[in-house]
Amino acid sequence: MTSAPRENPYLAHLKTGAYQDPFEGCIPRKVDGAKAREIMDGDMNPFTRQPYSEKYKKILEGRKRLPVYSQMEDFFKITKADFS
Repeated sequence: MTSAPRENPYLAHLKTGAYQDPFEGCIPRKVDGAKAREIMDGDMNPFTRQPYSEKYKKILEGRKRLPVYSQMEDFFKITKADFS
């Protein structure tokens, strides 16, 4: 008699398709604007591991219209140079 394998709660983090940390591969002071935008435009908040709220998405859309948002890459280049 075969039975279905029981789920092991200690291995739940190994499941494929589970939460993938957006910060994976990010090195402090080595991140660029493209990676920052990828994280902000993602579906999950990397700090809470919960989906971004509709309020967050609405605020982000407003921020994208600000001049500073379009200069994000320049900001990251300057901070990388200062810390190198």
